[in-house]
Amino acid sequence: MFDLLDHPAVKNHGQGVSTDDLASFIEALGSQAQYRIRNTGHDQYAEGEGQQFERMTPVQLAEWMLEEAADVINYQAMSAIKVLAVVRAMKGE
Repeated sequence: MFDLLDHPAVKNHGQGVSTDDLASFIEALGSQAQYRIRNTGHDQYAEGEGQQFERMTPVQLAEWMLEEAADVINYQAMSAIKVLAVVRAMKGE
């Protein structure tokens, strides 16, 4: 994750991020997602020759998906609080 700190999209934020840099950042983030599948995800969810989700019923998979979606919402809320706190501080409030 921290190798993304030096990505041009991050460096140029606020000064004009090009479409190519934005697309490149999204590709790099996708590579991080693939890394997690091959490492952390493999350790947690790979079972023999397959993946844990393959043996889940549609109901189990829906429950798992909704739990993960809830986590994403929670992380977004935490990020929003952090960003808004910075904006508030910048405004001197």
